[in-house]
Amino acid sequence: MLNIVSVHTQSRAAIRRYNAESQDLELVRQTLHPYSLFARMKLYEGLNGKVARERRTITIPDVNNPPSEVRLKLSSESIQSLVAAPIIFKNEYYGNLSLSHNIPNHFLDPDIELIDGLATQLAMTLYRLASVENATELERRAKEAEVMSSIGQSAGELAHRLGNDLGLIRSYVNNVQRILREYGVAHLTLDENLTKIVQDTRRALGLANNVRDQLQTLQNEGQQTKEWVDLPVSTLLEETARSHSQLSSNIEIRLEIHDDSQVRIVQRQVVAILRNLFFNAVQAMPEGGILTLRSRSEGRYVALQVDDTGIGIAPENLSKIFTLGFSTKKDNSGFGLWSARRYALLNQGDLSVISDLGQGTIFTLLLPKSEVRDYGTAI
Repeated sequence: MLNIVSVHTQSRAAIRRYNAESQDLELVRQTLHPYSLFARMKLYEGLNGKVARERRTITIPDVNNPPSEVRLKLSSESIQSLVAAPIIFKNEYYGNLSLSHNIPNHFLDPDIELIDGLATQLAMTLYRLASVENATELERRAKEAEVMSSIGQSAGELAHRLGNDLGLIRSYVNNVQRILREYGVAHLTLDENLTKIVQDTRRALGLANNVRDQLQTLQNEGQQTKEWVDLPVSTLLEETARSHSQLSSNIEIRLEIHDDSQVRIVQRQVVAILRNLFFNAVQAMPEGGILTLRSRSEGRYVALQVDDTGIGIAPENLSKIFTLGFSTKKDNSGFGLWSARRYALLNQGDLSVISDLGQGTIFTLLLPKSEVRDYGTAI
Protein backbone atom coordinates (compact mmCIF):
# COMPACT_ATOMS: atom_id res chain seq x y z
CA MET A 1 0.00 0.00 0.00
CA LEU A 2 2.77 2.45 0.90
CA ASN A 3 4.55 1.78 -2.38
CA ILE A 4 1.33 2.36 -4.33
CA VAL A 5 0.61 5.73 -2.76
CA SER A 6 4.27 6.74 -2.83
CA VAL A 7 4.68 5.99 -6.55
CA HIS A 8 1.31 7.48 -7.51
CA THR A 9 1.88 10.75 -5.65
CA GLN A 10 5.68 10.78 -6.10
CA SER A 11 6.11 11.45 -2.41
CA ARG A 12 7.27 9.83 0.78
CA ALA A 13 4.66 7.77 2.67
CA ALA A 14 4.50 6.59 6.27
CA ILE A 15 2.12 4.79 8.60
CA ARG A 16 1.96 5.66 12.28
CA ARG A 17 0.15 3.43 14.76
CA TYR A 18 -1.68 4.92 17.72
CA ASN A 19 -0.57 3.55 21.11
CA ALA A 20 -3.43 4.32 23.49
CA GLU A 21 -1.45 3.45 26.61
CA SER A 22 1.50 5.78 25.94
CA GLN A 23 -0.57 8.30 23.92
CA ASP A 24 2.07 8.11 21.17
CA LEU A 25 1.98 7.79 17.39
CA GLU A 26 4.55 5.11 16.60
CA LEU A 27 6.21 4.83 13.19
CA VAL A 28 5.59 1.30 11.88
CA ARG A 29 6.15 1.61 8.09
CA GLN A 30 7.84 4.12 5.76
CA THR A 31 9.09 4.24 2.20
CA LEU A 32 12.82 4.53 1.59
CA HIS A 33 14.25 8.04 1.78
CA PRO A 34 17.58 9.69 2.66
CA TYR A 35 16.30 11.16 5.95
CA SER A 36 14.70 9.38 8.91
CA LEU A 37 11.31 10.16 10.38
CA PHE A 38 10.62 10.53 14.10
CA ALA A 39 10.08 7.11 15.67
CA ARG A 40 7.44 8.50 18.06
CA MET A 41 5.27 11.58 18.17
CA LYS A 42 2.96 12.84 20.91
CA LEU A 43 -0.62 13.86 20.21
CA TYR A 44 0.24 17.52 20.75
CA GLU A 45 3.09 17.42 18.22
CA GLY A 46 3.03 18.37 14.56
CA LEU A 47 0.53 17.63 11.83
CA ASN A 48 0.15 13.96 12.80
CA GLY A 49 -0.79 14.94 16.34
CA LYS A 50 -3.48 17.34 15.09
CA VAL A 51 -4.91 14.69 12.75
CA ALA A 52 -5.01 12.24 15.67
CA ARG A 53 -6.80 14.75 17.89
CA GLU A 54 -9.34 15.92 15.31
CA ARG A 55 -9.75 12.62 13.37
CA ARG A 56 -9.77 14.34 9.95
CA THR A 57 -7.50 14.66 6.93
CA ILE A 58 -5.36 17.81 6.99
CA THR A 59 -3.15 19.24 4.21
CA ILE A 60 -0.29 21.70 4.62
CA PRO A 61 0.42 23.04 1.08
CA ASP A 62 3.44 25.07 2.21
CA VAL A 63 5.22 24.36 5.50
CA ASN A 64 6.60 27.91 5.46
CA ASN A 65 3.05 29.25 5.76
CA PRO A 66 1.16 26.76 7.92
CA PRO A 67 -2.21 27.53 9.52
CA SER A 68 -1.81 29.35 12.83
CA GLU A 69 -3.33 26.46 14.80
CA VAL A 70 -0.79 23.91 13.51
CA ARG A 71 2.62 23.67 15.17
CA LEU A 72 4.72 21.68 12.75
CA LYS A 73 7.44 19.26 13.80
CA LEU A 74 9.53 18.40 10.73
CA SER A 75 12.08 15.59 10.54
CA SER A 76 13.92 17.34 7.67
CA GLU A 77 14.31 20.89 6.40
CA SER A 78 13.74 19.61 2.85
CA ILE A 79 10.06 18.88 3.55
CA GLN A 80 7.88 21.57 1.94
CA SER A 81 4.35 20.10 1.78
CA LEU A 82 2.42 17.57 3.89
CA VAL A 83 -0.85 15.67 4.04
CA ALA A 84 -2.06 13.18 6.67
CA ALA A 85 -5.26 11.12 6.98
CA PRO A 86 -6.62 9.26 10.01
CA ILE A 87 -6.88 5.47 9.78
CA ILE A 88 -10.35 5.17 11.29
CA PHE A 89 -13.42 2.95 10.86
CA LYS A 90 -16.59 2.77 12.98
CA ASN A 91 -15.06 5.21 15.48
CA GLU A 92 -12.07 2.91 15.98
CA TYR A 93 -8.90 4.94 15.47
CA TYR A 94 -5.73 3.03 14.54
CA GLY A 95 -3.27 5.77 13.49
CA ASN A 96 -2.32 7.95 10.50
CA LEU A 97 -1.29 7.56 6.87
CA SER A 98 0.88 10.55 5.92
CA LEU A 99 2.71 11.89 2.86
CA SER A 100 5.48 14.47 2.50
CA HIS A 101 7.22 16.16 -0.45
CA ASN A 102 10.07 18.59 -0.99
CA ILE A 103 8.04 20.91 -3.27
CA PRO A 104 5.36 23.31 -1.99
CA ASN A 105 1.74 22.78 -3.14
CA HIS A 106 2.62 19.33 -4.42
CA PHE A 107 -0.52 17.51 -3.27
CA LEU A 108 -3.61 17.97 -5.47
CA ASP A 109 -7.20 16.94 -4.87
CA PRO A 110 -6.74 13.49 -6.52
CA ASP A 111 -3.78 12.81 -4.21
CA ILE A 112 -5.86 13.70 -1.16
CA GLU A 113 -8.75 11.52 -2.35
CA LEU A 114 -6.30 8.64 -2.83
CA ILE A 115 -4.82 8.90 0.65
CA ASP A 116 -8.34 9.14 2.16
CA GLY A 117 -9.45 6.01 0.30
CA LEU A 118 -6.34 4.01 1.19
CA ALA A 119 -6.58 5.05 4.85
CA THR A 120 -10.20 3.86 4.93
CA GLN A 121 -9.31 0.53 3.27
CA LEU A 122 -6.49 0.01 5.75
CA ALA A 123 -8.81 0.79 8.66
CA MET A 124 -11.45 -1.65 7.37
CA THR A 125 -8.83 -4.39 7.04
CA LEU A 126 -7.56 -3.78 10.58
CA TYR A 127 -11.15 -3.75 11.86
CA ARG A 128 -11.94 -7.10 10.21
CA LEU A 129 -8.75 -8.65 11.59
CA ALA A 130 -9.58 -7.33 15.04
CA SER A 131 -13.14 -8.71 14.73
CA VAL A 132 -11.82 -12.19 13.92
CA GLU A 133 -9.35 -12.03 16.79
CA ASN A 134 -12.05 -10.71 19.09
CA ALA A 135 -14.45 -13.53 18.16
CA THR A 136 -11.74 -16.11 18.78
CA GLU A 137 -10.87 -14.53 22.10
CA LEU A 138 -14.53 -14.37 23.16
CA GLU A 139 -14.94 -18.06 22.34
CA ARG A 140 -11.86 -18.91 24.41
CA ARG A 141 -13.11 -16.88 27.35
CA ALA A 142 -16.59 -18.42 27.15
CA LYS A 143 -15.08 -21.91 27.23
CA GLU A 144 -12.84 -20.95 30.15
CA ALA A 145 -15.83 -19.56 32.05
CA GLU A 146 -17.66 -22.84 31.41
CA VAL A 147 -14.69 -24.83 32.70
CA MET A 148 -14.47 -22.60 35.78
CA SER A 149 -18.18 -23.16 36.44
CA SER A 150 -17.65 -26.91 36.18
CA ILE A 151 -14.70 -26.72 38.56
CA GLY A 152 -16.79 -24.64 40.94
CA GLN A 153 -19.58 -27.22 40.91
CA SER A 154 -17.11 -30.03 41.64
CA ALA A 155 -15.49 -27.98 44.40
CA GLY A 156 -18.91 -27.32 45.92
CA GLU A 157 -19.72 -31.04 45.95
CA LEU A 158 -16.32 -31.79 47.48
CA ALA A 159 -16.80 -29.10 50.13
CA HIS A 160 -20.20 -30.57 50.98
CA ARG A 161 -18.70 -34.06 51.34
CA LEU A 162 -15.81 -32.77 53.43
CA GLY A 163 -18.23 -30.88 55.64
CA ASN A 164 -20.17 -34.07 56.34
CA ASP A 165 -17.06 -36.18 57.00
CA LEU A 166 -15.09 -33.62 59.00
CA GLY A 167 -18.11 -32.94 61.17
CA LEU A 168 -17.66 -36.45 62.64
CA ILE A 169 -14.08 -35.87 63.82
CA ARG A 170 -15.20 -34.20 67.05
CA SER A 171 -17.26 -37.29 67.92
CA TYR A 172 -14.34 -39.61 67.16
CA VAL A 173 -12.00 -37.60 69.38
CA ASN A 174 -14.57 -37.58 72.20
CA ASN A 175 -14.81 -41.37 71.98
CA VAL A 176 -11.02 -41.75 72.14
CA GLN A 177 -10.79 -39.44 75.16
CA ARG A 178 -13.62 -41.32 76.91
CA ILE A 179 -11.92 -44.70 76.38
CA LEU A 180 -8.59 -43.32 77.63
CA ARG A 181 -10.29 -42.08 80.80
CA GLU A 182 -11.95 -45.47 81.31
CA TYR A 183 -8.51 -47.13 81.17
CA GLY A 184 -7.00 -44.48 83.42
CA VAL A 185 -4.63 -43.26 80.76
CA ALA A 186 -3.41 -39.67 81.23
CA HIS A 187 -0.84 -38.44 78.72
CA LEU A 188 -0.23 -34.72 78.22
CA THR A 189 1.21 -35.00 74.68
CA LEU A 190 -1.63 -37.28 73.58
CA ASP A 191 -4.22 -34.81 74.94
CA GLU A 192 -2.48 -31.92 73.16
CA ASN A 193 -2.44 -33.81 69.87
CA LEU A 194 -6.11 -34.69 70.13
CA THR A 195 -6.95 -31.07 70.90
CA LYS A 196 -4.89 -29.97 67.88
CA ILE A 197 -6.77 -32.46 65.68
CA VAL A 198 -10.05 -30.89 66.75
CA GLN A 199 -8.77 -27.35 66.18
CA ASP A 200 -7.35 -28.09 62.73
CA THR A 201 -10.49 -29.96 61.77
CA ARG A 202 -12.65 -27.05 62.90
CA ARG A 203 -10.56 -24.70 60.77
CA ALA A 204 -10.78 -26.98 57.71
CA LEU A 205 -14.51 -27.42 58.30
CA GLY A 206 -14.94 -23.65 58.42
CA LEU A 207 -13.13 -23.24 55.11
CA ALA A 208 -15.15 -26.06 53.51
CA ASN A 209 -18.41 -24.51 54.68
CA ASN A 210 -17.27 -21.10 53.44
CA VAL A 211 -16.49 -22.49 49.99
CA ARG A 212 -19.78 -24.37 49.88
CA ASP A 213 -21.82 -21.31 50.91
CA GLN A 214 -20.08 -18.99 48.46
CA LEU A 215 -20.42 -21.44 45.59
CA GLN A 216 -24.10 -21.88 46.45
CA THR A 217 -24.51 -18.10 46.32
CA LEU A 218 -22.77 -18.07 42.95
CA GLN A 219 -25.07 -20.82 41.67
CA ASN A 220 -28.15 -18.91 42.85
CA GLU A 221 -26.91 -15.78 41.10
CA GLY A 222 -26.36 -17.79 37.95
CA GLN A 223 -30.05 -18.69 37.93
CA GLN A 224 -31.08 -15.02 38.07
CA THR A 225 -31.87 -13.02 34.96
CA LYS A 226 -28.85 -11.08 33.79
CA GLU A 227 -29.57 -7.36 33.58
CA TRP A 228 -27.15 -5.76 31.15
CA VAL A 229 -26.59 -2.02 31.52
CA ASP A 230 -24.45 0.52 29.66
CA LEU A 231 -22.22 2.53 31.97
CA PRO A 232 -19.19 4.78 31.49
CA VAL A 233 -16.17 3.32 33.26
CA SER A 234 -15.77 6.54 35.26
CA THR A 235 -19.06 5.74 37.02
CA LEU A 236 -17.74 2.35 38.11
CA LEU A 237 -14.40 3.67 39.36
CA GLU A 238 -15.83 6.75 41.06
CA GLU A 239 -18.47 4.64 42.84
CA THR A 240 -15.80 2.19 43.99
CA ALA A 241 -13.66 5.01 45.38
CA ARG A 242 -16.64 6.73 47.03
CA SER A 243 -18.08 3.56 48.62
CA HIS A 244 -14.81 2.55 50.27
CA SER A 245 -13.04 5.88 50.79
CA GLN A 246 -13.29 5.58 54.60
CA LEU A 247 -11.86 2.07 54.67
CA SER A 248 -8.40 3.20 55.75
CA SER A 249 -7.34 6.71 56.70
CA ASN A 250 -3.66 6.13 55.86
CA ILE A 251 -4.34 5.21 52.21
CA GLU A 252 -4.54 7.85 49.49
CA ILE A 253 -7.04 7.02 46.75
CA ARG A 254 -6.37 8.40 43.28
CA LEU A 255 -8.54 8.38 40.15
CA GLU A 256 -7.02 8.45 36.67
CA ILE A 257 -9.67 8.35 33.93
CA HIS A 258 -7.85 8.17 30.57
CA ASP A 259 -10.77 6.48 28.76
CA ASP A 260 -14.40 7.02 29.70
CA SER A 261 -15.97 4.72 27.11
CA GLN A 262 -19.19 2.93 27.93
CA VAL A 263 -19.18 -0.78 28.66
CA ARG A 264 -22.24 -3.03 28.68
CA ILE A 265 -22.02 -5.21 31.78
CA VAL A 266 -23.90 -7.08 34.46
CA GLN A 267 -23.35 -4.30 36.96
CA ARG A 268 -23.47 -6.33 40.18
CA GLN A 269 -20.84 -8.71 38.84
CA VAL A 270 -18.40 -5.99 37.83
CA VAL A 271 -19.04 -4.09 41.08
CA ALA A 272 -18.20 -7.31 42.95
CA ILE A 273 -14.93 -7.63 41.01
CA LEU A 274 -13.86 -4.07 41.79
CA ARG A 275 -14.89 -4.39 45.45
CA ASN A 276 -12.79 -7.55 45.80
CA LEU A 277 -9.76 -5.95 44.13
CA PHE A 278 -10.15 -2.80 46.25
CA PHE A 279 -10.21 -4.77 49.53
CA ASN A 280 -7.20 -6.83 48.47
CA ALA A 281 -5.27 -3.64 47.68
CA VAL A 282 -6.08 -2.14 51.08
CA GLN A 283 -5.03 -5.32 52.88
CA ALA A 284 -1.75 -5.30 50.92
CA MET A 285 -0.90 -1.88 52.42
CA PRO A 286 -1.13 -2.32 56.23
CA GLU A 287 1.24 0.63 56.73
CA GLY A 288 -0.62 2.80 54.22
CA GLY A 289 0.17 3.81 50.66
CA ILE A 290 -1.40 4.91 47.38
CA LEU A 291 -4.31 3.10 45.73
CA THR A 292 -4.93 4.20 42.14
CA LEU A 293 -8.10 3.41 40.20
CA ARG A 294 -7.33 3.89 36.53
CA SER A 295 -8.96 3.44 33.13
CA ARG A 296 -7.19 3.37 29.77
CA SER A 297 -8.01 2.31 26.24
CA GLU A 298 -6.99 -1.09 24.91
CA GLY A 299 -8.34 -0.82 21.36
CA ARG A 300 -11.80 -2.36 21.43
CA TYR A 301 -11.55 -2.82 25.19
CA VAL A 302 -11.26 -0.59 28.23
CA ALA A 303 -8.75 -1.58 30.90
CA LEU A 304 -9.84 -0.83 34.50
CA GLN A 305 -6.84 -1.04 36.82
CA VAL A 306 -6.52 -1.28 40.60
CA ASP A 307 -2.95 -0.30 41.37
CA ASP A 308 -1.48 -0.42 44.90
CA THR A 309 1.92 0.34 46.44
CA GLY A 310 1.70 -2.58 48.85
CA ILE A 311 3.72 -5.66 49.70
CA GLY A 312 3.33 -7.29 46.28
CA ILE A 313 2.91 -10.94 45.37
CA ALA A 314 5.73 -13.47 45.31
CA PRO A 315 6.64 -14.58 41.74
CA GLU A 316 5.90 -18.23 42.52
CA ASN A 317 2.33 -17.28 43.52
CA LEU A 318 1.42 -15.14 40.52
CA SER A 319 0.50 -18.10 38.31
CA LYS A 320 -1.76 -19.52 41.05
CA ILE A 321 -3.48 -16.33 42.20
CA PHE A 322 -6.76 -17.05 40.34
CA THR A 323 -6.85 -20.76 41.27
CA LEU A 324 -9.85 -21.87 43.32
CA GLY A 325 -8.71 -22.69 46.85
CA PHE A 326 -5.39 -20.85 46.63
CA SER A 327 -4.76 -17.97 49.01
CA THR A 328 -1.78 -16.29 50.62
CA LYS A 329 -3.98 -15.31 53.58
CA LYS A 330 -4.53 -17.55 56.58
CA ASP A 331 -8.01 -19.04 56.93
CA ASN A 332 -9.06 -17.81 53.50
CA SER A 333 -11.05 -20.00 51.12
CA GLY A 334 -9.25 -18.70 48.03
CA PHE A 335 -12.64 -17.97 46.49
CA GLY A 336 -12.51 -14.21 45.92
CA LEU A 337 -10.08 -13.86 43.00
CA TRP A 338 -11.31 -17.06 41.37
CA SER A 339 -14.84 -15.68 41.45
CA ALA A 340 -13.65 -12.26 40.24
CA ARG A 341 -11.99 -13.71 37.16
CA ARG A 342 -15.01 -15.89 36.43
CA TYR A 343 -17.23 -12.79 36.52
CA ALA A 344 -14.78 -11.00 34.19
CA LEU A 345 -15.01 -13.87 31.68
CA LEU A 346 -18.80 -13.91 31.90
CA ASN A 347 -18.76 -10.21 30.97
CA GLN A 348 -16.66 -11.11 27.88
CA GLY A 349 -13.57 -9.61 29.48
CA ASP A 350 -10.65 -10.91 31.48
CA LEU A 351 -8.72 -10.28 34.69
CA SER A 352 -4.94 -10.32 34.96
CA VAL A 353 -2.25 -9.30 37.43
CA ILE A 354 1.33 -8.07 37.50
CA SER A 355 3.30 -7.53 40.70
CA ASP A 356 6.74 -6.74 42.07
CA LEU A 357 7.43 -8.13 45.53
CA GLY A 358 7.77 -5.24 47.94
CA GLN A 359 6.75 -2.69 45.29
CA GLY A 360 3.05 -3.22 44.64
CA THR A 361 0.46 -4.94 42.48
CA ILE A 362 -1.70 -3.99 39.48
CA PHE A 363 -4.88 -5.92 38.70
CA THR A 364 -6.29 -5.19 35.22
CA LEU A 365 -9.95 -5.82 34.42
CA LEU A 366 -10.48 -5.84 30.66
CA LEU A 367 -14.02 -5.10 29.43
CA PRO A 368 -15.24 -4.72 25.81
CA LYS A 369 -16.62 -1.34 24.82
CA SER A 370 -20.40 -1.26 24.36
CA GLU A 371 -20.32 -0.62 20.62
CA VAL A 372 -18.25 -3.75 19.89
CA ARG A 373 -19.79 -6.11 22.43
CA ASP A 374 -21.17 -9.48 21.34
CA TYR A 375 -24.39 -9.66 23.34
CA GLY A 376 -25.27 -13.10 22.05
CA THR A 377 -22.74 -15.07 24.07
CA ALA A 378 -23.61 -13.65 27.49
CA ILE A 379 -24.39 -16.21 30.15
